[in-house]
Amino acid sequence: MKTFEEKDCVVLGVSMDPVDSHKKWCEKIKLPYDLLADTEKTVHKAYGFDAKARAFFLIDKKGTIVFANRKYDLKPDSFKALLDAVGTLAK
Repeated sequence: MKTFEEKDCVVLGVSMDPVDSHKKWCEKIKLPYDLLADTEKTVHKAYGFDAKARAFFLIDKKGTIVFANRKYDLKPDSFKALLDAVGTLAK
């Protein structure tokens, strides 16, 4: 989270689950960022993935997707690629 904060990034999670479900899960795992409820699937449709898909997107302040990982892959190489993309962002 520190790397994201240093680059003035806002981290948000998006899920189709309802808010009540989010609250319980976020408290249980102490999620360090907000999780948004997309119960009408608006965001999911806009980014082209379904309920079972998980992904990371890095969007710059102009609204351009500068990084996408559509596999929700947290392997070291994938996470490094995300952090490298964050490093290219200007404050």
